Amino acid sequence: AYFQTLKDSRKPKGLRYRLADLLVMMVIAKICGEDTPSGIADWVKHRGSQFKTWLKLERETMPHHSTYRRICETVLDVEALEEIVSTFLNEKRSFGKQVLVSIDGKVLRGRLDDEQNGTYLLAAYLPAEGIVLMEVAIDGKGSEIPAAPNY
Repeated sequence: AYFQTLKDSRKPKGLRYRLADLLVMMVIAKICGEDTPSGIADWVKHRGSQFKTWLKLERETMPHHSTYRRICETVLDVEALEEIVSTFLNEKRSFGKQVLVSIDGKVLRGRLDDEQNGTYLLAAYLPAEGIVLMEVAIDGKGSEIPAAPNY
């Protein structure tokens, strides 16, 4: 709905895809890591049946990489697109508030028991901030994944 407010400067004759549909496909492909028009086209092509259903597309084929390139180079008004994306994200208060928590298991050196086993710890930390949230002792090496949901 937000993309439909953008002005499409293409001539109506010969249009195969609506601008809003192309932008949806491009944005989802970009979120999934595709950065080039050919990468976006390949990614979308492999998910064509899903996009056809979701966007109610009439064509069986998905857009060619030259279509994405042309949209980026000549059709899109970058300022208008930025304004629409900004409006959308500002209305969705949960966006941009993701917190990445990493977990890792470690063995403490110098803490061997009679059977030469060390003390195993599971740590949860915020890598961007460099803060350790918690550290707990676990049963042994390889038990980090089963132990993590318990804490």
